[in-house]
Amino acid sequence: MLGSRYWEEVLLALLGGFPDVPEGEICGAVISVRGHEDVLSVWNKTANNQRVVGRIKDVLRKLLRLPNHAPIRYHNHPKA
Repeated sequence: MLGSRYWEEVLLALLGGFPDVPEGEICGAVISVRGHEDVLSVWNKTANNQRVVGRIKDVLRKLLRLPNHAPIRYHNHPKA
């Protein structure tokens, strides 16, 4: 299952650190296995820093071997 491989890669990166992403920036990850798709989410602390958000997307693309045209969506979750 592709979702399992992606999850494993993200977990290993969480343990080893995301390259070129400030230490402590990544604060969690979760995978939601659904009937028609799996949703992999990586949580970070600084939503308003576009350089950091872009770097996380770049690292995930490389880590998961995603093509440049594969969509990666970013959702900001403001504090309540």
